[in-house]
Amino acid sequence: MSVTNALLGFGNEFESTKTHSRISLLHFVFILTFVIVAAVGCTLTKSGEAVEPVSSVPLSPSAAGISAMSDGLLDPVSCEGVLGTPPTSHTLELQALTETVQDSAQQINTMCAAGYKSSIPDGPFLVVTLIEFDSVAPAIVRYDMLKNVYSSQDYPISELNNADDSLLDWFSVLMDIEGIGRTTVLRLNNWVLTISNGPIIAGSPWTTDDLRIVGESIIRRAQREPMSVIFRSRLANSFDCLITGERPCFPA
Repeated sequence: MSVTNALLGFGNEFESTKTHSRISLLHFVFILTFVIVAAVGCTLTKSGEAVEPVSSVPLSPSAAGISAMSDGLLDPVSCEGVLGTPPTSHTLELQALTETVQDSAQQINTMCAAGYKSSIPDGPFLVVTLIEFDSVAPAIVRYDMLKNVYSSQDYPISELNNADDSLLDWFSVLMDIEGIGRTTVLRLNNWVLTISNGPIIAGSPWTTDDLRIVGESIIRRAQREPMSVIFRSRLANSFDCLITGERPCFPA
């Protein structure tokens, strides 16, 4: 069974993610990264892992990686501001997933996905999912669960886990199969982020270093900006309303 099926428990309908070009980019992201939410509270046992060496060479982003980093406000509900302006050959797709998952996973505060979709069939893509949990513990479980799934498939993994739960943990998986090149997963406090390129590493404008750099920039901005941009905007408008005396100040 593929990693994708292992994550969601799907049968033949998604037996090969090579068919990702026939479904929407963000649907593909959702299938790839969403572990069965009912299992978020489970205790995991760790399997043996094929470990890639962690390089001490400073990370160097590509031009595409630099462009993917946004300096705008980040909305963890809609994923607005998660990624920067897409390349001219790509479009930016966003999807809010919170309502989809909250009924089954109440530990999730917000979940969204963002991605660059190529105008070329089976062209290179970059996809991100961002999850905010209500505490650190389920975020750690989610992170370990993803690592356990990839490890069970014997994909080479490099990782850096910190003893302090408030520090950044990350692992990176080299796949180059099933329509995914490399996936990097990061956890910071109660946030978990997954970022992937594909369909293979060769020819992708986003490098291994880009996944780490872009992913870390997103999760650190999310940590600093936990309030939804939408809510923040409504709050600001409400204050303006109170000052000007306009009514109603707090629309439904």
